[in-house]
Amino acid sequence: MKFKTKRKKSLPEISTSSLPDIIFILLFFFMVTMVIKDDQSKFQVDRPTAVQIEKMKHLDLSASIWVGYDEGQSIPLIQFDKRLIQVDEVAGLIAEKRATLPESSAPLFTTIIKADRELPMYLITDIKQELRSINALKIQYSIQEES
Repeated sequence: MKFKTKRKKSLPEISTSSLPDIIFILLFFFMVTMVIKDDQSKFQVDRPTAVQIEKMKHLDLSASIWVGYDEGQSIPLIQFDKRLIQVDEVAGLIAEKRATLPESSAPLFTTIIKADRELPMYLITDIKQELRSINALKIQYSIQEES
C-alpha cells in the first residue's frame, strides 16, 4: 500500500479587481451622508475680535441670529434661517427651532448672536429680552480671532 504524499496547497490569490468599486461606493456613501450646514448671512457682518476664543461643542443644538447692516444702509437688519425678521419675531422662531429637538437636548440648545461691531447695544438688548421671555438663556456671541 502506497501512501500519498501531501502536497502543499497554495493559497488562491486575492482578487483586487473589485477594490476600485468598493472605494467608489464608500466615497459615494460618505458624500451622500455628509451634512453641510449652510450658515451664511445675506449682508456683511463685521464681527468684533477677541484674544481668547472657545469653540462650541454642539453646533447641531444651536440657532444663529445674524445682526448687521446691508451695504449702504443705516438701518440694522436681523436674519434667522435665511430670512430677514423683526425683533419681535425672534422669540417665536427660536421657540419653534427648540421644539424640534428631543426633550433631552433642549437644555443644551444655544442661541448664537453674530452681530456687527458697530451695532447699537439697544438692539442686542432687545434680542436678549425676547430670548429671556421664552427662557432661552444660553447665548453665545460669535467673534473673530484676533491675529
